[in-house]
Amino acid sequence: MSFSLEQLQASVGRAFPGGEYVIEPWRAWLAQDAMLAPTQGDFAQGVEAHPVFVYFAAIGAMGIGWDELFAWFGASAADGPMFGECAVHVEHPLAVGARYRVDGAIVSAERKQGRSGCFDLVGYAFTLTDGAGRIAATCRNSIVFPRRDV
Repeated sequence: MSFSLEQLQASVGRAFPGGEYVIEPWRAWLAQDAMLAPTQGDFAQGVEAHPVFVYFAAIGAMGIGWDELFAWFGASAADGPMFGECAVHVEHPLAVGARYRVDGAIVSAERKQGRSGCFDLVGYAFTLTDGAGRIAATCRNSIVFPRRDV
């Protein structure tokens, strides 16, 4: 299936359904343990969560699965999409037990040529908003879609 340059460019601005994410105490403990990061006590409500939870919340509450996201760009997992970059900005540290609203959209899309051929570089960004309506953090990512049929 061919995905045209016009389709790619038209994807910019497309919003994710979004959702909500709660940093559960057990998950905070498990993440810290898996990363061999120092723990901050008992992971009770309100304890500061590791910044990696900005990314976990963003992808965990984007409102669609990876297969559906790939399909937005005429691709599937079999086509070999690759994770590009991730940039996280924390305005207010995330807290264990807190609920965050996650909203996001496609923010960039360009077709490029590299040593291995043609590919699309798609950027998408999420905002995490806390219960007080403040932006707690943002997460900007990209995916590389190989285009063997272009």
